[in-house]
Amino acid sequence: MDSYALKNKIYALENLNQYEKVIELCKKILSINSSDIWALNSLGLSLNELNQHRDALEIYDEVLKIDANDVTALMNKAISQSHIGNYKDAIDNYDLVQSIDSSLKEIPLAKSRLYEKIGMKDDAFLAAQGVLNQDMEKIKIKAKENKCSVFHQFCEEEFQKSNSK
Repeated sequence: MDSYALKNKIYALENLNQYEKVIELCKKILSINSSDIWALNSLGLSLNELNQHRDALEIYDEVLKIDANDVTALMNKAISQSHIGNYKDAIDNYDLVQSIDSSLKEIPLAKSRLYEKIGMKDDAFLAAQGVLNQDMEKIKIKAKENKCSVFHQFCEEEFQKSNSK
């Protein structure tokens, strides 16, 4: 069996939204190499497309056992968690992706939307600015100490950073 040919066929089937067939082919690849990260991620994506988010989460966990920093698995795990209402876990996974690859511009907005859903407006604002979770608490504590809003504290810190350059 030629896994390169199977992967090309999977790409074509994904473009045709034929996710059941993609799952079959991914399982063929995985029967030969159970730790093929590409096939596992493709399998998870197809499960997501079929609204089988809990099954997809299990697949992403398999990928993350092989490579804890696999951005594709972490991103799609966050998406699956969001679909089933595990917003805090989704936020944590988006944050991890952001710390691994800060160039992904969709992460801050995704995190911000989830913080909004759970009613954490200050965190939603900070997430939208690209602030990592670990840094949010520091900004909120400083805002409280300075008796100002989180927005004001963030702007003050950004102003100080730009002045020091």
